[in-house]
Amino acid sequence: MNASNKKLGAPLKSDEDKHNSYIKLYLTAEQKNWIKQQQKAAGVKSTSRFLFKLLAEASLKRQISFAVNKQINNDLQLQLSKLGNNVNQAIAFLHSTGDVQYIEQTKRELELVMMTLQQVSAEVRTHADMKPAPEFPH
Repeated sequence: MNASNKKLGAPLKSDEDKHNSYIKLYLTAEQKNWIKQQQKAAGVKSTSRFLFKLLAEASLKRQISFAVNKQINNDLQLQLSKLGNNVNQAIAFLHSTGDVQYIEQTKRELELVMMTLQQVSAEVRTHADMKPAPEFPH
């Protein structure tokens, strides 16, 4: 075979396969240094290629997700609501017993539980409509 007819180098990519779009990312100097250190440890020369590989691998392993299973979320909301009602009933029952010291101690403990339940409930509602992150295109 004649060496002059043979093309050297990597095969040409189609326009669809070329990585010709970019995202600008602002980092602190410490964050940038960390990325550079990880890139060097991975033996990758190009920062762009290193970050691309990280995203692709994380996507394949489903490590990138913003999903909350809607049914689990609905069930959790229902259970939180039931717990809240039970706590309110317990406080009402304590008031009917008349033991002021026991009432106050239990009321404080139950109020802390209620605050925690309200925080969890608010957090669950916040994530109710989030969708899973789509798989990173290769």
